[in-house]
Amino acid sequence: MAVPGHPLRLVSYACGRNSQRKLGDMGLTVGVALAVVSAEAGGPLIVALRGTRVGVSMGLAHKIMVVETKEG
Repeated sequence: MAVPGHPLRLVSYACGRNSQRKLGDMGLTVGVALAVVSAEAGGPLIVALRGTRVGVSMGLAHKIMVVETKEG
């Protein structure tokens, strides 16, 4: 569970190959810097990365492992 607005780095996935490919196609690759924009209950998780925003289902978002970074 990440706090919206805090800088993060994606470190790993806890999902199968198909889900990993889907995340990779959206730009969510291991090592990418990102930030949670919105995490409304009942809706998708909105993530900012590489100058754009993507929506990820909450089920899939729970399978993404991140660490908080000092970067801004």
